[in-house]
Amino acid sequence: MHSPFPTKTIGDGFKNYSSMRDPTVIDAVEETLRKEEAQGFIRKLNEGDTLDRSRSFVPRGAIPKKDGGVRVIDDYLRGNINLRAKVPNSNKLPSTTCTRRLVGELQQKYPVSKWLLFELDMESAYRFLKIHPEERRHLSFCHEDSSGVASYFEN
Repeated sequence: MHSPFPTKTIGDGFKNYSSMRDPTVIDAVEETLRKEEAQGFIRKLNEGDTLDRSRSFVPRGAIPKKDGGVRVIDDYLRGNINLRAKVPNSNKLPSTTCTRRLVGELQQKYPVSKWLLFELDMESAYRFLKIHPEERRHLSFCHEDSSGVASYFEN
């Protein structure tokens, strides 16, 4: 009998999306990686950690941003990571309907002729969310640098 949520490990078919190897984004992706490691958001794995069968690796992709930068994304959906995590507390994000209702209530309570809407894009915003140390093993990824050398990290 096999586990309903198999852990994907090195060599089990999880590869980064081709956008991570695009020559136009490689430098920006590597700079993001260096910054996040220096800030302690990610940790480089040693060989023993990398070969740990309980560790899960997720594919990554690079998406162009409006300002010309690159957003690096980790695809947790493909590995059923959320189903394996043992999260003691969780919060449900508001739905579109709830958000619309809230905006309507604010407009009624504070009627003005104009509303100013803005978009805020915080660099590495989700990295500020604390993750239980035991769960970090589910948030691992592989990065191939411009010369094809692979390094392994955990969030």
